[in-house]
Amino acid sequence: MIQNIFSSLAAAIFRGMESGDDKAVWLMQALLHSVPVGKLVVLDLYAEVKPVWATSEQFYGVPYIWLVLGCQWKASSRILSFMILCLKWHFGRTELTSRTKTEMLLWHSQMLILIRFLLHLCCHYRETIATLITKVQGELFINKQAIPTHPHLWYSTSEVIRALQLFIASGDQLSESNTFSYDLVDLTRQALAKYANQLFVKVVEAYQLGDLHAVTHRSQKFLSLVEDLDTLLACHDGFLLGPWLESAKQLAQNDEQKKQFEWNARTQITMWFDNTEEEASLLRDYGNKYWSGLLRDYYGPRAAIYFKFLIQSLERSDGFRLRQWRREWVKLTNEWQNGSNIFPTKSAGDALNVSRRLYKKYLEEPDSHDF
Repeated sequence: MIQNIFSSLAAAIFRGMESGDDKAVWLMQALLHSVPVGKLVVLDLYAEVKPVWATSEQFYGVPYIWLVLGCQWKASSRILSFMILCLKWHFGRTELTSRTKTEMLLWHSQMLILIRFLLHLCCHYRETIATLITKVQGELFINKQAIPTHPHLWYSTSEVIRALQLFIASGDQLSESNTFSYDLVDLTRQALAKYANQLFVKVVEAYQLGDLHAVTHRSQKFLSLVEDLDTLLACHDGFLLGPWLESAKQLAQNDEQKKQFEWNARTQITMWFDNTEEEASLLRDYGNKYWSGLLRDYYGPRAAIYFKFLIQSLERSDGFRLRQWRREWVKLTNEWQNGSNIFPTKSAGDALNVSRRLYKKYLEEPDSHDF
C-alpha cells in the first residue's frame, strides 16, 4: 500500500517536471521505479561508508553516482583541508588489504611531493603547516593503528593551539592578507569550540553533583564565550550569516517569495521542519554553521534556555523538566525561522587583535582556568 502511494507520488512529480521541460532528468537520493528509465539519476550518498549500490544490484540498472561526504572533515585551513581530505579519504575509510598497503606506500611518496610543493607555495605559513603535517604523517603513516574512525576526533587539540600560536606570532607581517585572516579566524574558532566542549562538560558535571553555584558560574562563562565567538566570526566576510540570508531573498520575485525563501534559508541551518511542539526534528543542526549572527541570535539563546532549566531544577530540588525544555527550545527555533531581522553582510573588527585577545583570555593558560 505504502509502496503504491510513493510510486504514484513519484510518477505525478515527474509528470509535473516533464510538463515544464520535456528533457527533465530527476536527480535524487533514493530509488523510485515509477520514473522512466534514463530519466532518473540516483545519488548514493555517503557511499564510502554505507553504500546502497552493493545491496541493490547497483540500483537495478538505474544510473547512479557514487558520492563521498567530503564535508565530514573540516580542517582549520583551506590549504590544509585539501591535503587532509585526500589523506582521510584514501586511508581513513579504506580496509588495509595487501594491495591497499602497497598503494599507501605509493601515495605516501606522492603526498610528500605535494606537501613540499605547498610548503614552498605557502612560505609564510611554513612553520604552522609543518607542525600540523608532522602530526598527520605520524598518525596516518607511522602508526597505522592510530588511523581514526571518527573524523572530528582525529587531531590533537594541543597541536591546533600550537598552530594558532604560530599564526598569531606571524600576524603583524600577514594581517593584510585576506587568506591569512580567514585562516586565523577559522583556527581560533576551532580552538575555542573545543574549549567550549570542555566547559559544557563541566556544567553537566556540576549539575550531576548538585552544585548550583558552579552550574550558574559555568553557564554564564559558556554564554560569554558564545558572545566572544560571534565577535571573532564577525571579523571576516566568510563567517557571516547575513550573506546567506540576503542571497536567498535576492532570488525572490515578490514579497511572498522573499518571506518563503528567507524561511527556507533559516530552517536549513537550524531545525528542519518535521518537529512537533515537544519533539525536536531528528535533523536539527544538520546544516549548522559557525556564523556571526547565528551564534549570538540563535545558539546563545538556545543554550541559555537549557542552562535555565538546569538551574531551576537545582533550585527546586526536582528533576529536569524535559518536556518543558523541549517546548521552549522548539518554540525559540520556530520563532527564529519566521524572523526577518537583518544581519550584516560585511565584516567588522580586526581579526588579529580579536584572536590575540581571545587566545589570552581562554587558551594561553588553559590549566589555570577556574571552571
